[in-house]
Amino acid sequence: MTYRNHVNPWCIVRQQANRQSRLIVRFHRRADAEAHLQILRSKNPTASYEVIFDVTSEQPNLMAQL
Repeated sequence: MTYRNHVNPWCIVRQQANRQSRLIVRFHRRADAEAHLQILRSKNPTASYEVIFDVTSEQPNLMAQL
């Protein structure tokens, strides 16, 4: 996981018709993501957007380092 992903863990994703999702933008705070989500929904009400907290398994195994 890159440093940018650690600093900006809140993401807005758009759900695609083929059951996949596409990352739209990242935020540092959830409140900022929620505010931007409202704008996106007002501009395109037919699209399906969601706010998620990005947790990936790319973090190193800390127990292996001990």
